[in-house]
Amino acid sequence: TLFNCTWILLDGAQFNGINGYITIPELPSGVSFTHGFMIEFSMMTSDYLQTTKILDLAKSYDVESSGNKGCNIYVGLENEIITFGSTGLTGNSFKLINNMPLDGLLHTYKFTVEDTGYDYLISLYIDDVIQPNTMKVNYKCVSNTNRESNFIGRSNTVGEELFTGSLENLIIKTYESSSAVIYSPAIFEYDTSHS
Repeated sequence: TLFNCTWILLDGAQFNGINGYITIPELPSGVSFTHGFMIEFSMMTSDYLQTTKILDLAKSYDVESSGNKGCNIYVGLENEIITFGSTGLTGNSFKLINNMPLDGLLHTYKFTVEDTGYDYLISLYIDDVIQPNTMKVNYKCVSNTNRESNFIGRSNTVGEELFTGSLENLIIKTYESSSAVIYSPAIFEYDTSHS
């Protein structure tokens, strides 16, 4: 469901940072993230000082409350850096941070969580170039659960800003096994382009 987003030819969905965001339907626990997953999108923004989430998948709103900690998966912006993180049911978490291009142009971002058989390998590609700060994290950092509060352009953390900028072709892919075989019913493509 779209709330106060506009469409601009060749620029995709526009988010005004005031009241614009997109809600994603519930992702039940049967949508498995624990075999690995990928999040990809193209983004353009000129506001590099915002603290916000581009994508936030959570059990319910207000992920900082004591009864709702954990199980969120997010991509965010924090003062000129892009972040990617997840918190599992046990409270284990990871957060990958990386500098982002500050030129106001459209760039493609791809975050991958690969099951190595021992742990997860977390990577970021910007414009198809892998970034140097890959990391390995414990399996407990990712869990399967009912995620009922899912946003594009809005955070599940109370007090964070809404996203300002444009997004195209946001895709979430999950895998049915650690060999990264794509599980066809679990490819979620939120086409925020103009076509």
